[in-house]
Amino acid sequence: MSRSSGLVHPHQQCIVTSCPGNQYVEELRASESFYHLHGVNYWVELIEEEKETGERYIAGLSASHWLAPFGPLGVLGDIMGIFPDVFSIGDFSDAHIGELVSALLIIFRYYAANDMHSFNASLFFGPAGQKSFSCHLRISPRAFLDIEDGTGDLNFYQMLLSEPVSGVFPEDLCKSVKPFFIEEAV
Repeated sequence: MSRSSGLVHPHQQCIVTSCPGNQYVEELRASESFYHLHGVNYWVELIEEEKETGERYIAGLSASHWLAPFGPLGVLGDIMGIFPDVFSIGDFSDAHIGELVSALLIIFRYYAANDMHSFNASLFFGPAGQKSFSCHLRISPRAFLDIEDGTGDLNFYQMLLSEPVSGVFPEDLCKSVKPFFIEEAV
């Protein structure tokens, strides 16, 4: 018998707070700093750099770009979607929602084909009125390191040292996900 829940069920939390998580705060501050130092949006520059090198850039849709981030936070890597022209939740239109859902269906199809069925994901928006922090989503599959004992994918590196651990190279993840986006475009 499993020591975790017996039913498949989603968890969805919406967090609106003046005290967001450390990752969000760090990304927001770094994006603002980059914008003030260079006069351009970091997220747009990231997309262009990843497209140019081609190692981690998965696909571009109408309003979003999908890549395997250089610094994954999940044990099995991450997939990141960036909406470069969306800065706050008020900018996120029905068309953006439709594109996000379409991309997530592709990503879930990829994960299902690789026998991964549990995920953590976050969709980040910046404060209204700014142009330095683009909307982006990060999704990471959950990895249960020892199914029999219920050992999860969080260990002391992540918990106590705030060090992400990944057993997947982003470039390899990109190569394996890209065909799912190409297949959908056909």
